[in-house]
Amino acid sequence: MLDHGISKTSAKDAIAAYSLDANVTSGESVDDEPQIEKTPMTKPTQTIDVKEAWCNPRADDECTINGKKVLKEELKQYLPAVYELEVLNAGGHCEYPICYDKNDKPIGIN
Repeated sequence: MLDHGISKTSAKDAIAAYSLDANVTSGESVDDEPQIEKTPMTKPTQTIDVKEAWCNPRADDECTINGKKVLKEELKQYLPAVYELEVLNAGGHCEYPICYDKNDKPIGIN
């Protein structure tokens, strides 16, 4: 390690002072835990039984619901919003933007 004439204690003090300054300017405390924002869940407006849903990963807006083409932004009309972690914990999986249960049935969008 190169010695630039700075002692270990003065370097630690400088880092500690910077850390305190950063907390004062950001308004955050080092003791504050990060808050996770949960977005409100949405309910679908269409009441059809969705047996098949898929979005082409190579196209921005090419999705199908039960074989019918729909825009990605319209998926929320057919499928509710779900949290990906809850789907994974239940044995399902997500292929953005659609999540599937453990039997590969579409259950929501994330």
